Amino acid sequence: MTEQEKLHRAKHYIDSLANGVNPLDGTPIPEQDIVNNVKISRCLFFVSDVLRKQLDGHEPKKVSGKDKKQFYITEEEKLQYIPSKTPIPASGISYKVNEILDEKEMRKVSYRTITAWLVKVGLMEEEEISAGKCRKVPTASGIAMGITTEIRTGVRGEYPCVVYDENAQEFVIENLNTIMNPTDD
Repeated sequence: MTEQEKLHRAKHYIDSLANGVNPLDGTPIPEQDIVNNVKISRCLFFVSDVLRKQLDGHEPKKVSGKDKKQFYITEEEKLQYIPSKTPIPASGISYKVNEILDEKEMRKVSYRTITAWLVKVGLMEEEEISAGKCRKVPTASGIAMGITTEIRTGVRGEYPCVVYDENAQEFVIENLNTIMNPTDD
């Protein structure tokens, strides 16, 4: 089987799955199956489109770091961010924003950029945890804003995690253009 034939077969399988159909026998996939999850289905349609472009001879365009545009988020895009009712870490905020701005060819939002800015404006501070190792923790002003620390459990046991409530998430979103495009003060 040639590479081109493999790509056609792969696209057929992806298209079938994206449409909720078993690609092997053409039967409908049960509604509760994971492949019928909206996020999974969207991902499958995206992959199908990438395969179509590959088959049509279009190479995916890569944007180098120097070619990326300055970060910006419009007021309409800010409104698309729905704050989580359960406090989430800065990585959750950056993930949700990057999903909203997925098509823009600019630098992605990083949780490190968010937390560095929060240190700069006095809502977080560096706390030494051991020789040469620091972590960022909320200040009293940060806690009043809705930035707190909770204990979470991971593969290596319990650890403190800084989380942001709805108010703190909205504050970050409102200030994203400033966070991502700092001026030298």
